[in-house]
Amino acid sequence: MTPREYAREKAAAKQIAIGEQQRDAALAWTTAHYVAAARAGKLPPLKPILDRIGGPRGWQTVEEMKAQILILSAKTGFPVHYLKVKES
Repeated sequence: MTPREYAREKAAAKQIAIGEQQRDAALAWTTAHYVAAARAGKLPPLKPILDRIGGPRGWQTVEEMKAQILILSAKTGFPVHYLKVKES
C-alpha cells in the first residue's frame, strides 16, 4: 500500500467513524425522547411511526424480484440469459 492509498483509507475510516458516532448519538437522543414521552403519558402509537418511516412491508413479489435482477444486470453488464420462474 502506498502512502497515498494509506492516507485515503485513513480518511475514509475517519469519516465512517464520525458517521457511526452521529448515528449512535441520534439513536440515544431518540431513545431519550421516547422515554420522556412515555413518562409524560404522551407516547404515540408505534404503527403510524413505522408506516411513516417505511416499516417492513412483507415479501417481495415475483415481479419485484425480476425487476431487481434486470436492474442489476443493466448496471453490472452481466446479461440475464434465463429468467423464468416456476409457477406454483
